[in-house]
Amino acid sequence: MFKAIKSSFDYGKFFIVHILGLIAIPMYFIGSDALIIWGMFSTVLVVGGEFFFGKDESDWDFKYPNLFYPLQYLAVIATAVSEIALIWLIAAPERDMLGMGAWIQSVFSIDVMAARADASYLFLFTAFLFTSAVIAIGSVVVGHELTHRKNKPFAHWMGRLAQVPGFFTYFSIRHPYGHHNLVATPADPATAQRGDNLYRFSTRSIIGQYKMTWDLEKERLDKMDFETWTWRNEALRGWAMEAAWAITMVYFAGFWAIPVLITMALASHYALEAANFIEHYGLIRVPTEPMQVRHAWNSNERMSLWVVGGVPRHSHHHADADVEFWHLKPYVEDAPTTILGYVPSMLIALVPPLWHEIMNARLIQWDNEMASPEERLIAIDACRNSGQAALIRHADEMEASLSKPRPLAA
Repeated sequence: MFKAIKSSFDYGKFFIVHILGLIAIPMYFIGSDALIIWGMFSTVLVVGGEFFFGKDESDWDFKYPNLFYPLQYLAVIATAVSEIALIWLIAAPERDMLGMGAWIQSVFSIDVMAARADASYLFLFTAFLFTSAVIAIGSVVVGHELTHRKNKPFAHWMGRLAQVPGFFTYFSIRHPYGHHNLVATPADPATAQRGDNLYRFSTRSIIGQYKMTWDLEKERLDKMDFETWTWRNEALRGWAMEAAWAITMVYFAGFWAIPVLITMALASHYALEAANFIEHYGLIRVPTEPMQVRHAWNSNERMSLWVVGGVPRHSHHHADADVEFWHLKPYVEDAPTTILGYVPSMLIALVPPLWHEIMNARLIQWDNEMASPEERLIAIDACRNSGQAALIRHADEMEASLSKPRPLAA
């Protein structure tokens, strides 16, 4: 019995957000304040766990690694189910989407429509938070992992499906073929430059990534002598999937589905941008040089690894994107590390002065200890353009230490 529980935990811990969200779904229908209590518990667990659960700097060794694939497929289904449940909650009691309320009442003798009518705004807000978290993790994390598996067509297709509820299918094009080739250079819209704040960066990154998605598909199709506006265009196919999902939800739930769909799309997009921001902020790479582990901020905080499905071992992921998340290495010595775990680091990023105060020192350390001589040359201009006094002084110090004249900036 104990062995079975341990095995379940060993594999299931990477899906903790989906597990917490699935437990919450029955409470959407019952309308109990238990949902609010569960939301408070989940928040304390996730945020507090970042501070109290320590680090996991071990090399993972799973006896049944392929078990992660069906677990991810279940997470894809759970992502869609969570959004459907929230849409029902928002549409009720005016509309009983798919007759779910009537079915629950007939089977369990629970008047879910009356419970919904009595639901408080705090109850509804808590439900939004749960579903936002599930969809953000499902679309961004699970979808990211599966769409990297180009050698496994079914897994890749499931990854695309995972991205649909978050209106996120562009990611499966822009991320592997754009971000992974351009990361840590100004050409990558998903790499935050020195001096950026999260708010300015997020908007620029979202717009830039959609544009790059279209450009990448156009370039791919041009090389094969195909028209851009064709069914072969993966971006158009992804957007068609999203449109079909939205139309279906509106058909069954009416106007009430629209605010949920929009909110979940925003949650996915801005969750990604918060992750992008803390994963690559200010790091520099010579565009012609290969990606190395020092070109992404890494984290081995145990709770971060569970919440974001191994993604915090980001340095290894960018050094070798073909490696499945359960095989990622911790790189304790060779990679720069985030301020804290992912969630606390994102919270710090919400306060730009605090973020810059901490990260300026870390960037200076990276320049001095990890950057190549060519990267330090680029860093001089990046620091001068950052608007950060500490980085500008650092640029002067780096330039003064050079033994040869610095090439003129382009």
